[in-house]
Amino acid sequence: MMLLRVGARLNAETPFRLRFLPIFFAVVIGVGINWLSAELMDQARRVSRLVPPIADQLGHLYAVGVAELALALIVILAMKWLAPGDYGLHAPEEKSYLGPAILWGLVIGALMTLADYWPDLVAHTVPRNGAELTRLGWLGYQGGFAGVADEVFYRSLLVTYLSVAMPGRVHVRGLAMSGAGLVAAAIFAVFTASFVTKPVEIALGEMVVSFLAGALYAYWLEKSKSVVAPIVGHDVAGAVQFFALFAIVKAWG
Repeated sequence: MMLLRVGARLNAETPFRLRFLPIFFAVVIGVGINWLSAELMDQARRVSRLVPPIADQLGHLYAVGVAELALALIVILAMKWLAPGDYGLHAPEEKSYLGPAILWGLVIGALMTLADYWPDLVAHTVPRNGAELTRLGWLGYQGGFAGVADEVFYRSLLVTYLSVAMPGRVHVRGLAMSGAGLVAAAIFAVFTASFVTKPVEIALGEMVVSFLAGALYAYWLEKSKSVVAPIVGHDVAGAVQFFALFAIVKAWG
């Protein structure tokens, strides 16, 4: 608590310094919400037929995403007392950054496609489960729901908390942004990489793209004071990847 109060008193121009306890706490929050979301859906599935079975990957992702979003909002309510700040759950106050979000979302989507499917692009083959992943429900998830759940979780919650606990800005080639946004982007990249299910070189590529995307999303959150632009950028990137995969399946399937 003392660390949070000290962080809240420091102004935005304080030199950014990494601090172990806030980062550790953010990782614990992230792991806890990820684990509890899946556990709640598993328990609910045992007592209700309304929750999609684990065998249905898409349905399970939607269900877990609903739980993740709900838990993130609950934690944000608690954090408004523990770490007072603007968590961005409102429309942009001034500049919306929607234009950059759409344009950079197209670029991020293309990079995500290359990171995930470059072996198949080189070999002119259809990715494993490619036909399954082009179901219309996947477009709704990647191009709509995932952006809301992930950005409220990683940007509204984690970036804002870390900005309060670790204030200060980082300057890169004339651009300045909250150092906490870069830390949250690193956490996002690690949490979303698929080292268990994919080859190392593909998982590493995913991490790099996820980090760059997470840094942009955090920058838009900071500048617009709203999570709307990060959500739009995230969803545009997901939609681009969906349509790119659809084109691959149509071309080589």
